[in-house]
Amino acid sequence: MHVSASSALSSSALRVSLLTRFVALGLAAMLAAPLELVGAVSPIRFPTPHSSAYTHQQQIQLGQQAEAEVRKQMPVLPDNDPLVQYVRYLGEKLVPYVPDSPNPRYPYSFHVVNLKEVNAFSLPGGPVYVNVGTIQ
Repeated sequence: MHVSASSALSSSALRVSLLTRFVALGLAAMLAAPLELVGAVSPIRFPTPHSSAYTHQQQIQLGQQAEAEVRKQMPVLPDNDPLVQYVRYLGEKLVPYVPDSPNPRYPYSFHVVNLKEVNAFSLPGGPVYVNVGTIQ
């Protein structure tokens, strides 16, 4: 039996087409498998905003204690420094947008640490610190 070149070519093309479809089907199955698993996993639950093991007053007290340590260990700029006044102005503009909670708002206070690294942090109960490097 003699096979023509055109039929051999079409047979080869058919094999490549089938192989391509098989690989595509395998990839689709592998990609779809994790999607089925996503439905089986319980949704992520974030903690309730403002929830803590500490009471509102305890958080304020912890923040005051930590604030005393920060002031001992870090170069905090004085409250009358123009940079501190600027950060305080911005912070006080943002406080009204803090989500409401069952507790009264914390007594937020804003301070600047005289360090060139880009950094900012907050303490329990309201104190917020921003490094000079974050601002300049």
